[in-house]
Amino acid sequence: MKKYIYIAIALFACTLGFTACGNDSDDSGYPIVPDKGAAVAGNYNGTWTIVDADGNKVAEANGTIILAKDGEAKDYVVVSIAENAGARLKAMNGKANIAQQAKRFIITNTTEESGLVNIDNVKAGYRIFVDGDNNIIMQFRMEKTGRGGYTHIYKFEGNKSVPNN
Repeated sequence: MKKYIYIAIALFACTLGFTACGNDSDDSGYPIVPDKGAAVAGNYNGTWTIVDADGNKVAEANGTIILAKDGEAKDYVVVSIAENAGARLKAMNGKANIAQQAKRFIITNTTEESGLVNIDNVKAGYRIFVDGDNNIIMQFRMEKTGRGGYTHIYKFEGNKSVPNN
């Protein structure tokens, strides 16, 4: 009799497990985009705000971030930042992975080894958020050690200049 009770409990537990996983549809209302690179590609115009390690504003300037589709890799994007004297930036380039969370795309490269790189070989990991309304937020930390060392946090907020239709 004990054996039958254990079998009944096991079958009941399996039924609950299958019931919980029975509906795999995404009820968020936002379908997964198959080509994330194409979805986020474009020129984003906005404002750079730079603060030091103590939270003091160092500079603020208008600027542009370009996100370009990476060839055939549908979940990657090439990130380009033009030189910007007002934002104390030299031209930077990098490549990153794109994930989708509801209507937001999260572009991430958190390792300095393969993050944004400028002509002085200063590297920075970064994270970019692009929401469904083509608003963009980017943040990264730039450090220089040695003579005249500093730590600055760069934040960019803006919009796609010509949103996808």
